[in-house]
Amino acid sequence: MSAARPLPSAPDAAPDADCSPGLAEWIGLKWLMGLWGRRVDVGRLQCDSAYAHACLDEACSCNDPALRDYAQRLRQRLAA
Repeated sequence: MSAARPLPSAPDAAPDADCSPGLAEWIGLKWLMGLWGRRVDVGRLQCDSAYAHACLDEACSCNDPALRDYAQRLRQRLAA
């Protein structure tokens, strides 16, 4: 019997406003989107800004408030 895993969360405050999302944050997005059946390539998220923005757009428009909030915070970090 497996225990339920907690949902990943983005940091409440970014360590540096000019810092783009780190690997752990992209993995959190991948995990959350995976719960909704959407596959995400973390390596591509890190190097292809158009792909990252498209994934964040999709996440921000989903019905899951936790995923929308997480994606909004990552989107703000990318814009900084």
